[in-house]
Amino acid sequence: MKEALAEGLIDVNPCVVVGGKSQRTGIEIAPPRSDAEFEKLLEEMPDEYKALVVVFAAAACRFGEAVDLRADDITALRDWEGEIEYVAVTIDSQVQIIDGIVHQILPKAESVRSVIVSGEDAEIIAERVEGRTGRERLFPARTDPSRPLSRSTFDRHYDRARKAAGMPNTRPYDLRHFAGTRYAQTGATLKEIMARLGHSSPSAALRYQHDADEARRIELATKAGRKRRMNKV
Repeated sequence: MKEALAEGLIDVNPCVVVGGKSQRTGIEIAPPRSDAEFEKLLEEMPDEYKALVVVFAAAACRFGEAVDLRADDITALRDWEGEIEYVAVTIDSQVQIIDGIVHQILPKAESVRSVIVSGEDAEIIAERVEGRTGRERLFPARTDPSRPLSRSTFDRHYDRARKAAGMPNTRPYDLRHFAGTRYAQTGATLKEIMARLGHSSPSAALRYQHDADEARRIELATKAGRKRRMNKV
C-alpha cells in the first residue's frame, strides 16, 4: 500500500494504525547488567552449550541464526604464536521449522552480515569449531546431526542455568540486548550497531541498548570526565 501511494495509484493509505510502529510486548527485558553477571550465567551452562550462549551474547545472533551456523561460517584469525585474535561469524541464513520440516531462509529483515568477535568469546567459538569442517552444524540436534538443535532442548538447560545464576528473568533473546549494549559502550555508531545486530531501523537498534551496572557507569563517567590540568613548573 505504501508503494501504491507513492506511485499515485491511491490517494490515501488505508493501512495506518495509530502507534503501529511502536512495538510493545509488555515482556520485561532483563539482560545481564555486567560482564560478571554474564560470566556467572555462562559458568552454569553445560559445556556443550556454552558456545551457543556466547554466540547470542557476543555475535548478537538470533536463535534461528545461531543454530544454523556451520563450521565454514566461522573464520578465525590467529597471531604469530597461534593464539586466537578474533573470529568472524558469517550470518547469512536462519532455520525455521514448520510441521517438523526444517526450512532454511534469510535472516530477519534479510540482515546478512559478518560479525567480528574477539577475546575470550572468540576462543570459545573457535574451540567449538575444532574438529568440524565444511557445512557441518556447530549446534546439531542430539539425535540427528543433520538437524539443528531444538529450542526445547536448549531451553531446558538454559532455564536451569539462569535460575542457578540468580537471573531467572534473563531470556536467551535478552542476550542480544546485552550484545547491543556492550557494543554501544565501545563507542560504536548507531549505524554500526544496526549492522552488527541485523537491524533495519535506528529505533530497533535503540531498543537494544540498556543502562549498565554501577561499576560500569563509574568507568564510563571516568572516561568522559575532563582531566585536571597539571600546572607546569
